[in-house]
Amino acid sequence: MTVLVAAMVLLAVLCLFDLVLTFGVIRRLREHTGHLEFLLNGGVGADTVRAALPRPGSTVSEFEAVTTAGQTITRDFFTGPTVVAVFTNHCETCRERLPSFVEYAKNTHGSGVLVLLQAEEGHETTDAMLAELEAVGPVVLEITQGSLGRALNVSIFPAFCLIDAGGVIRAAEIALDDLPLAAARS
Repeated sequence: MTVLVAAMVLLAVLCLFDLVLTFGVIRRLREHTGHLEFLLNGGVGADTVRAALPRPGSTVSEFEAVTTAGQTITRDFFTGPTVVAVFTNHCETCRERLPSFVEYAKNTHGSGVLVLLQAEEGHETTDAMLAELEAVGPVVLEITQGSLGRALNVSIFPAFCLIDAGGVIRAAEIALDDLPLAAARS
């Protein structure tokens, strides 16, 4: 009987030790996840990303911009759910995410998409990016932050915003996959 009690006490101590180790592993995994998110955001923390994107619930301010096709657009352009993509021509991440955005935009049949390309003058990738983007929807090209760039208030690239018919920003993310796109397709 004494041996059985000793074995049960030993088993209880081992289970408690295992539980403490498991909690330690969980804590380390949470820290590791935070570090991975930081690295996946290009070394930018989540708080910095949130501050560089427009706040969901805010309204796009008034603007007037001209697309590369010569169409003048204003905030009245938003007549339904619209995904606005903001790229720069000197951003490697923008060039990496461009194909997935083009594929998404092709699936919307040209409606509900607007692209802002903030370009450095004379940069060699501008023409190539414009050619890809113009094939899927209206593109506004701004050499410096212009009217549309100020209205969106985006300072991290690429950025993707879901804007409703009233010009209200419903979501803003740095990855297209993180937008609630089901709402944009309806």
